[in-house]
Amino acid sequence: MRAFPLILTAAMILLFANVGTSGPVNAAQQITSGLVLNLDASVASSYAGSVWTDQSSNGFNATAYGAPTLNSSDGSMNFNGTSQYFDLGNSNLNFNSLNPFTIQVIFSAANASLTGNLVARQNTAVAGDYFLSLSGGKMDNYVENTPWGIAGTTAIQGNTKYVATMTYDSSGYLTGYLNGSIDATKTYFGSISSSAIRLLIGAALDHSNPTGFFQGKIYSVRIYNRALSASEVQQNYLIASNQAQVSGTLSILGTPTSIAYRSPTSLRLTSAQPASVTFYLNSKAIPGCKNLRIVDTNTALTCLWKPSTHGLANIKATISPTSNLYDATTLYYSIPTIARSGNR
Repeated sequence: MRAFPLILTAAMILLFANVGTSGPVNAAQQITSGLVLNLDASVASSYAGSVWTDQSSNGFNATAYGAPTLNSSDGSMNFNGTSQYFDLGNSNLNFNSLNPFTIQVIFSAANASLTGNLVARQNTAVAGDYFLSLSGGKMDNYVENTPWGIAGTTAIQGNTKYVATMTYDSSGYLTGYLNGSIDATKTYFGSISSSAIRLLIGAALDHSNPTGFFQGKIYSVRIYNRALSASEVQQNYLIASNQAQVSGTLSILGTPTSIAYRSPTSLRLTSAQPASVTFYLNSKAIPGCKNLRIVDTNTALTCLWKPSTHGLANIKATISPTSNLYDATTLYYSIPTIARSGNR
């Protein structure tokens, strides 16, 4: 018998997860195709004086009225619900006839029963185009034609961040989404008339006067000149809510404090999404533990491994999601390898 004495210390037994260290394999990003307006409060430099600068480079800048405030700590614009809003003027964001578009707003309402406008190109009793608002604590998706809007079904909670999306397609159908899922059923509206109306954020016009003020926070406003697909809406939500990274765990069955050289050891990995998984030892793929498949959500798999080195074993596992809506994740686990007891 050969002995390899090793004193175990707490510092040698490490278990940690480091998301995306090796870089994403399926890098999900906010959709940019067709993006014509991008007001993003997380870019603190985009708000200077009274102008909120469009990050899409299309120049649709918004002018502040009533002095809404920027909260740079959480990347939001704060609205008091009585007098604060932004005005983009009568811009080219006039989607008439059957010209498709998408509006996406990330917001947090001050209370659960709030009524107020998030984005509105609407002048009640004068002319209308579209708006995305809150009415009695639920989303209100509207374009200027019968049936004059569709209401959401989800009760909005106060001081909770939501991603609201409204799509209008070239066939005249309107759909409302909340947090990546359908909240207002796809409904036919037909063609929208062309109108000269100022586009407001945080309010709407009534007889050409601002009203219907929103109280709470708006983090970003994005408008596209096309109807995003359901999967694109979900992708934007996952990115915005920091859920695009696949969660998982890496461990050794039995949670030992050390493992024995050349002794069968079961590596265990869980993944929240279907994925391909590969295990590595000291950056080299472990034979028999490459490209293993997880086919269901929240599922675990194991791989049998015989440690071939002494000292600290640095184990890595990569989770490459099947769906491109999610980013890859890399997990790490380090554990001492010691000599086996008994005769060889």
